[in-house]
Amino acid sequence: MRFAYPLLAVLLLALVACATPRPGTPVLAEDATVPRADVYVFNVSRGTVIPFRRYVTIDGFPLVRLWRETWQRIVIKPGAHELVMDGQRVLLDATDGGVYYVAAGYHPRRAWLAPVGSHPIFLRRISEADALRLFTEMKQAK
Repeated sequence: MRFAYPLLAVLLLALVACATPRPGTPVLAEDATVPRADVYVFNVSRGTVIPFRRYVTIDGFPLVRLWRETWQRIVIKPGAHELVMDGQRVLLDATDGGVYYVAAGYHPRRAWLAPVGSHPIFLRRISEADALRLFTEMKQAK
């Protein structure tokens, strides 16, 4: 029983470390008044039997996780950043007051019953016009 308390303390510390962002994250609070830029991320994955989430990081920190056909706005610090999803990378040079649009997802080339094949995963910047269309077709993530 005396070993249970140190083990419990270590587990609690590990959970707290995973739950809180590391210092230095470029992600800001929604109501931040410091210099900031807005990034809109859209999960444009095609439909499959399993509705996978897309996880995107920024400079090694969590940015967003989205279900298929949802979008979310994230406030970040201005500067040079690297967005990554499943090995795909997008460089983003954010300016104060800038607005950026990013599409993340995968589009299988074969039907899900076809022999196993690679599913092209992508992460890329999109235009404001494409983003305006996606705003009407998708739901905002909660």
